[in-house]
Amino acid sequence: MVYSSETSSLSSQHQSRLPEVLIIDGPGLAYHVYKAVQVSAVPGSSIISSPGYHDCGDRAIAFLDEMEKLGMRVEAIYFDGVLPSHKLETRLSRMQRHVDQLRKAVLSSVKDARLPDAPFLVPSVIEALLESNYAGLVRVVPAEADDYCALHARRLDGEGASRPTILTNDSDMFVLDCGKTTQIMLLASLSRKTTVAGFQYAVEAYCPGEIAHSAGLPDLKQAAYYMELDRNLTFDAAAAKIKRVAGNEPGNYASFSHKFATSVEDARNLSPAIIVCLQRTDPRIAEVAHQVLLPETRGGLPIINAFMPLLHEDATRFSVWKVGHDVRNLAYRIVVSQRSSKCSVREYVRRGADVGHRAQEVTADWTQEVSDVLAWLVTRMPQAPPRASFAQRWHYIGTVMALQFYNEYYTERATYARVLKVLTHGEPDDWLDVHIAAMVQAALYSIRMLQHLLNLHNARCGVSGDLARLHDLLDDMPGIAGLFDRSDADTVAMWKSIAETLVLSDETNEHSGSEDTNDSNDDTEDVRTMSNNPFSMLPR
Repeated sequence: MVYSSETSSLSSQHQSRLPEVLIIDGPGLAYHVYKAVQVSAVPGSSIISSPGYHDCGDRAIAFLDEMEKLGMRVEAIYFDGVLPSHKLETRLSRMQRHVDQLRKAVLSSVKDARLPDAPFLVPSVIEALLESNYAGLVRVVPAEADDYCALHARRLDGEGASRPTILTNDSDMFVLDCGKTTQIMLLASLSRKTTVAGFQYAVEAYCPGEIAHSAGLPDLKQAAYYMELDRNLTFDAAAAKIKRVAGNEPGNYASFSHKFATSVEDARNLSPAIIVCLQRTDPRIAEVAHQVLLPETRGGLPIINAFMPLLHEDATRFSVWKVGHDVRNLAYRIVVSQRSSKCSVREYVRRGADVGHRAQEVTADWTQEVSDVLAWLVTRMPQAPPRASFAQRWHYIGTVMALQFYNEYYTERATYARVLKVLTHGEPDDWLDVHIAAMVQAALYSIRMLQHLLNLHNARCGVSGDLARLHDLLDDMPGIAGLFDRSDADTVAMWKSIAETLVLSDETNEHSGSEDTNDSNDDTEDVRTMSNNPFSMLPR
């Protein structure tokens, strides 16, 4: 199908009738624009800075603007807020592939490495949308985004809307009940062409309801089942096979079909303030929140799963998520504290060459720890450069946390050149540069998790005392792009004296690093435990 901003130039046989409304799979949109920015990136760009989160956010908004210019109204943009428990193995398998890719990457030079996609892509696009005209359409939901896309389309179809359209790359959408006239447009097939009078898009679009009807089937589930069993089986052959079995379901079909049952948790008992807060929360953090607030999202089990973004790191070293561990544990304890039933948190990260989890103790009192964190931040923040922006001040905080951990675990000292490179978001020369930069990201994202879950705690029951003061202090923390994209203001002149001070501080403190081997499997994580409060290890 071809959709054009110059509709009069297309003949009737090539011009398809535009859908009235678009329902958008948010993660699919994020990765679509990411690939587009990658294609347009300057060859040889830094693996750390390209493509930038600012660029991806801007491209997402520009894309939606063009869809509306074509006459298609964007109705909703859905993002996963929690994934069902039956997809745990699939998710862990995907994480393992990511780890395998990282371990393969370190065999190459930094400049030649092929790294996984940007780790904070989806939340960065959400933030950009929340600052745009599409803010009211963003939905971080207590289920998979495709379930809500399907439910929304089915409702519109039932109300008589003309071909409600879901924009996605998720093939599961063909099997979900989206409504009889709903069409699926595949982002991967989308191509844009600039013309004299404007622009036009070509895209593959399918109507699962009509495909099933034309084949004499009630839906596409059983055909998908047979095609899953035999990847060489055509759709026509699968449809013929269904008719031969005459309604007798194969043995494992019920289990297969259950995976595609639309699962939408009832969030009506949540207050409007909480719902608004969740819409502004990163999906991975919202996943923790939804499991706390809606126990049915975790199958009623007393276990909350938390999945850390897999950062661009040296996968032969300790996981960078050791940095900020106690900050995240504090965040978990705060958000769980209002629940009557006890829960434990399983935090999934890279552990050596594999993916594993560590059980988080979330029952201990956190009052004194909040005061300690607040005191450390209040003391440290003014030590950033006088002309530093909010983003640069927080980058300084993350760097201090990362270097404190580095000095605790590594025998090789962080040189002035390395520290300066981290502070200025400089291009890495080797994998240790990459690893330290990822440690800074882990520190900052841990604080961001504390910020978001503290916002939720405030929406639920309010904050006071040091908790309120910490909430206010974290409120000026910038978004993903502000934290992790390089700024032209990050100059050597600004950070030179700070780098010297941090290196001097390292030289005057006792060095207790212990990682003499490269290929750490993180099994020592519970042996060398950091103090209860990571900030207490830092000089004031």
